[in-house]
Amino acid sequence: MTLNQIDRCFGEADGVFAGHPSDEESAWGLLEHCRKNGISLNNVLDEAEVFLNTKTKDQAHIKKQLTKIKEKFSPWIE
Repeated sequence: MTLNQIDRCFGEADGVFAGHPSDEESAWGLLEHCRKNGISLNNVLDEAEVFLNTKTKDQAHIKKQLTKIKEKFSPWIE
């Protein structure tokens, strides 16, 4: 998993971060990649925001997903 594959961490139909088992597995793979390669939480959030903006214009949904990423990843990466 690499940062440019962040789309795998979101539901195809609903755009929810790690909302389905396969998406969650991808999210943990992304976290592992970030930890091993010194990728910051801000980099992940930036990439996620870019991706989400290609899928929806619903800023409330985007903000909710970015918050979810922070909650899951912040204990592990800064």
